[in-house]
Amino acid sequence: MAFEEVQLATMPGGSKQREDVSALLDTDGDDENLDEFGRSSRQNSEADTTSYGFFAKGRDFEGVNTNHVFSKEDWKTMEKFESMQYIPSNSVVYRQWLSKQNHHTGWDRWIAFGAIGICVGLISFMLRQCIGGLSVIRAQYMMHLLDRFNHEGAAYAWFMGFGVLLAGLSTCIIVFVTPAASGSGIPEVIAFLNGVKIPKIFNFRTLVSKFVSCALAVGSGMPVGPEGPMIHMGAMTGAGVSQGRSKTLGFEMKLFERFRTSKDRRDFISGGAACGVAAAFGAPIGGVLFAMEEVASFWEATLTWPIFFATMCSVFFADMLGSAVSNFQFQLTSSNQFGTFDDAVSILFQISTRLRMHIGAIPVALIVGVFGGAMGAMFTFLNLKVNRFRKAVVSKVPLFRVVEVILIAFITFTWAFWTPFGFGCQERPSCDVLISSGA
Repeated sequence: MAFEEVQLATMPGGSKQREDVSALLDTDGDDENLDEFGRSSRQNSEADTTSYGFFAKGRDFEGVNTNHVFSKEDWKTMEKFESMQYIPSNSVVYRQWLSKQNHHTGWDRWIAFGAIGICVGLISFMLRQCIGGLSVIRAQYMMHLLDRFNHEGAAYAWFMGFGVLLAGLSTCIIVFVTPAASGSGIPEVIAFLNGVKIPKIFNFRTLVSKFVSCALAVGSGMPVGPEGPMIHMGAMTGAGVSQGRSKTLGFEMKLFERFRTSKDRRDFISGGAACGVAAAFGAPIGGVLFAMEEVASFWEATLTWPIFFATMCSVFFADMLGSAVSNFQFQLTSSNQFGTFDDAVSILFQISTRLRMHIGAIPVALIVGVFGGAMGAMFTFLNLKVNRFRKAVVSKVPLFRVVEVILIAFITFTWAFWTPFGFGCQERPSCDVLISSGA
């Protein structure tokens, strides 16, 4: 199948767009025809997506064989971003620059990947310490109010107030300081690795804002985690370290100068994202597989071992530093020495109990799978509806975004604090047990 046929087979918009493109490819391909095709495809899209009911097909409710039709708003959004071509152009300037680079040794590439892994491991370690430290402050004072004064109202006021304050500060950093650091950052990383250039998503300022906002949000006690932001921070680290320069910090190194190409930067960003997954879950192989299967759209076999080396470095340094320091306090004892790796800490989902399998579990698993798939589809559908409402109402006013988070945090912490009081009295673990478990 020719390249043009592959493009036609995968083009959104149905047979009408494919016929337009097929006719276009038979022409000389001048700019006027290209512009005419762009205008006609936009008009077809706008005509087909003028109105949608709540369960109408075409926006949030589509079949697996349906070609997505871009709406007018989709076209406006896509026109705001620049498309990148990772294959360098065959120009005289590029060939002259390429002839001056050293391509006979690859030690500097391994050093770059190792440096990325070490930096991501340090970021993961510091993030864990910040989250743990905030959790200690929140739990210790709440337990102090309950143990010493037996005052549920004061404990609730502290529990709710401290959490709302941290959640509000985290939101203000994103809304008013660095909007590029919003969300998990995974869609932005995937989009960049697919060739979409999004401004400021790999800036040093974005990295600092992402770190502080994530520490405050997770430390507040909200039902969120650092795993998604760690992927984005890992990608930002890969983008910065591999280039050996920073406009924000005002420095430049000659060591990694030959990696300042779109292709090499893309590869190091993929490696940084893999290090973020590995450091977050303590899984070096999982980080490589995640980058290979989920994040990167361009992959070479020669990338596998360097990226695996980087993920090993990130997990090693994060766990090694974590073996001596917990919540910014040294934990060195005769049984817990520096460099001791504890499975209970480094392996998040460790399975220690073996279960015997019975054939009767297979039908139950099928029923659970069908139910889970239906619930997942409904969740995705409602999530898209909620996000469209938030985009149309909440996102337009920055203050509304802050109030939204504060309201959700208030409801969450109120529910989390008072719900246990409605299920009878049980023996409450000591404060040390709660703190050690990160509650």
